[in-house]
Amino acid sequence: MNPKGNLGTSYRRFRQVLLVLILLGVGSEVEANRNKELFFTCERGFKFESNQSAARCIKRSKQVFRHPLQCKPIIIDGKKVKRTLIIDSNGTFDLCIQSNKTAAKSNHSKSNKHDSLPKCPTGFGIFHRPGKDACLQSKKEEIKPPTRQIVR
Repeated sequence: MNPKGNLGTSYRRFRQVLLVLILLGVGSEVEANRNKELFFTCERGFKFESNQSAARCIKRSKQVFRHPLQCKPIIIDGKKVKRTLIIDSNGTFDLCIQSNKTAAKSNHSKSNKHDSLPKCPTGFGIFHRPGKDACLQSKKEEIKPPTRQIVR
């Protein structure tokens, strides 16, 4: 019995078994992928809608309300003057006015050059209503095709 000859035969046999295992593994993976189907869905925030002939992703229009920002102080004649929010100062308009004694005694229906409407966060506009005004952002409806892929 030649030890060198047995080693060569064992090595060849090992390579053959390894090749068969690799081929079986690849074949089963291909078979598994063949049974899977590709689907499309919507990205986050969109609702999936479909009928017999089409599919779409839709985000409905909506209105978002926020509180106005606080009235910021202003500089008059080198002095920092606080301003106060007066609700419905001029009809349904809220105003930021000087909060010193003369402003408190004055008639708020007459506008001062330092009076101003409350400011809103970026992307929002002022919405006048009885009571405290609000900041409004209108978001338009968006419609897109489904683009996110799912394999099942």
